[in-house]
Amino acid sequence: MSAEPSRVAEVERRLESEIVALILRHFGPVTVLAEEHYALHGDYAHKASGDLWFAVDPLDGSKSYKAGRDTYAVSVAACRGTEPVFGVVYRPSSGALYVAEKGGGASVSGRPLTAPIEAERRLIAVGNGAVLSPQSNFALENLLLLSYELEHMACTSLKLCFLAEGTRAGFIKLLGSAGGLPRVWGLAAGQLISTEAGVKPARLDGGSWHWGAGAIAVGDQRFHEELF
Repeated sequence: MSAEPSRVAEVERRLESEIVALILRHFGPVTVLAEEHYALHGDYAHKASGDLWFAVDPLDGSKSYKAGRDTYAVSVAACRGTEPVFGVVYRPSSGALYVAEKGGGASVSGRPLTAPIEAERRLIAVGNGAVLSPQSNFALENLLLLSYELEHMACTSLKLCFLAEGTRAGFIKLLGSAGGLPRVWGLAAGQLISTEAGVKPARLDGGSWHWGAGAIAVGDQRFHEELF
């Protein structure tokens, strides 16, 4: 059953407000980059000094939620400088809770999470912008010739968690910027979870990926070999 757009927007704003309040209550005055607040005001939900900050997407996959599908999640990441150090992705439809700490591994609902060397199904999650980029479009055409399947991204954080579980082979997304920072509210937690599970990110030219605007490709070893 689909949800009314006005109701979805209210759910997003309420969830985000509650999450930001919890962060400030437990961590004190820290910077919070939250999707809904940024969309409305073009600024941080809260700004403070120090290198600890949070990236919040209260309803990653809102279009899926509106359509009555189950591909949506809550994504929260604690970051230092330009990288996530702790991430949580919660999938309400199944109750699955994905967690990762930098250098401490990843888990799903308390079970250690280690990605298989190669996903059995050659399925790639693709962001809308990736199809429009000449560089990523060329890479996708090559992968299609190698019998890969493509699916709409729908929910960035969950698709990265699916990579960690081995149910996806790859992920390609173009990352924009917001206020001088990459638009990472839906990416940060999932990217840390997939990395800690053993699935590494890279640039589309095969180089090491560092946070910044541009394309990010995440996948198993075969995906990277055939992508580049």
